[in-house]
Amino acid sequence: MRILRDRDLDQLKDAAGRLAPSFFSLPEWFVLIAQHGLEPGWQVQAYADEAGRAALVCVVSTDGEPREIRACINPYTCAYDWLGDSAQAVRATAAAMARADKRTQTILLPGLDPHADSFAQTLVGLKDAGFAAKPYFAWGAWYQPVEGMDFGAYLAGRPSALQNTWRRKSAALKKGHRMRIETGADVEDFIRSYDEVYARSWKEPEPFPLFMPALLRLAASLGALRHGVLFVDEKPVAAQFWIVWQGQAIIFKLAYDKDWNKFSPGTLLTMHMAKQVLENDSVRELNFGRGDDDYKKLWMSKRRERWGIEAVNPRSARGFVRAAKLTAARLRDGFSGKLRT
Repeated sequence: MRILRDRDLDQLKDAAGRLAPSFFSLPEWFVLIAQHGLEPGWQVQAYADEAGRAALVCVVSTDGEPREIRACINPYTCAYDWLGDSAQAVRATAAAMARADKRTQTILLPGLDPHADSFAQTLVGLKDAGFAAKPYFAWGAWYQPVEGMDFGAYLAGRPSALQNTWRRKSAALKKGHRMRIETGADVEDFIRSYDEVYARSWKEPEPFPLFMPALLRLAASLGALRHGVLFVDEKPVAAQFWIVWQGQAIIFKLAYDKDWNKFSPGTLLTMHMAKQVLENDSVRELNFGRGDDDYKKLWMSKRRERWGIEAVNPRSARGFVRAAKLTAARLRDGFSGKLRT
């Protein structure tokens, strides 16, 4: 097994080109997290099969002991996956990762696809290394299959409440104000508009202030960025951007000026963006990213889950106690039919 630091992640690009299941498996994404999206006390470290058949990008704790390995994710991550097409290599690499440093006591890997072969092989590999391991629910994601669908068909499938809101609010806004939507601006112009809207929105400050501008520039450089700004009387009142990658269009981030809430500016802009993507990009799926917020059910009709794996090294006093709890929970879930392996 090879262990790669953040400066070495370019070595995964060949495998990523063939095997990356999503935008969030690209080496560039993990480099972005390493540079602008990590809390202090953590560093990116990838564990890779020597033959290039499997790799998992993680973060490891650098402050004191016990040592911990976690998935290389942050609050903006929508999915987390192995790079690899070999179940045997995933199993072997997971075991080697757990054994690589005897100080490792805990491994937490949220965001995995519970239905993928790699999920089950990760569990088995961690057990091969002598760790107690158990799956757990991480987050839900709402999506809409749209292959071959135009905007009219998509709109017809939305609840009448959403359709009516869009039509009424659009008419009300146009009646009293000059309204336009801009989707073709330079990325730097969009960043300025987005920051202006975000500052007047209801949202809390970003936990990693440099991450979002860097992500926008990265997505633009890869051809994955779709963005829009709703202007009212030449003032930006709503802004959002999507990431379009491998047929999936993710509504990634949105904000609107809370003083214009009565006109539902977020809904107006999202409808326009959906129309643009459906007309101009050959996508098979619209996706509302990470989370089970109720409003997402208006836009998307289907839901999938991302799960995690918690593994504990029982060969220590602290690890032994936690391992016993995981084993008991695993047996309980197994008996109740909830265990996913």
